[in-house]
Amino acid sequence: MTKENTESALEIAKLKKICNAIMGLPLSQINRAADMLMLGFGQIRPVKDGEVSDWSLHFLCSWRLLGPSGIITGHRDLWEPVDEEDWSEDWDYESGNLQDERILEFFNFSGEKYFVEDIAVKNCGDLEVLLSGGYKIETFLNHTFGDAWLIFEPGDLNSFFHMDQDLSKALFSAK
Repeated sequence: MTKENTESALEIAKLKKICNAIMGLPLSQINRAADMLMLGFGQIRPVKDGEVSDWSLHFLCSWRLLGPSGIITGHRDLWEPVDEEDWSEDWDYESGNLQDERILEFFNFSGEKYFVEDIAVKNCGDLEVLLSGGYKIETFLNHTFGDAWLIFEPGDLNSFFHMDQDLSKALFSAK
C-alpha cells in the first residue's frame, strides 16, 4: 500500500468515526460567513467570541437544503434579493438575500428540531445529511481544486476532516 493510499484510508476511517459521532444529534445552528454555509450539530456552548456546537460542518461548495416538498434553498440563492424590487446596481447579498430568508424561515420559525438520521458520502465526495422530518442537506462538488466541505469538533484540531478532490478521487476509486 502506498503512502497516499494509507493516508486516504486513515482519513476515510476518521470520517466514519465522525459520522458515527454525529448520528442522532440535533441540527442546532445554521450560520454563514460570506458564501460558506456553517452548520452546527449537538449542544451549543459559549466560547470567547460567541457560541459553537459540538460539531461544525462547513460547505465551501454548492449545496442545497431539501424538504418533503422539494428545494427549500441552496447555495445560489445567496445572490438573489428577497424581492425583485430590492434589486439595484448597488445591491449585495449582505443587504438581504433569498438564502438567508429561507434558512431563517426553515430553522427559526418551524419550532421543530431536526436530528441527523444518516450521513453518506457519495461519488465525487458529495455529502448527504439526512435529517428527521424528511429533510436533507446535500453538497455537490463542482470544482476541481481546494476543499469542498469540512467537519470538525471545535477546539479539537485532531478531529478536523476536509473533503478535497484528492480524497474524493480515493473514495470514488475505492468503490
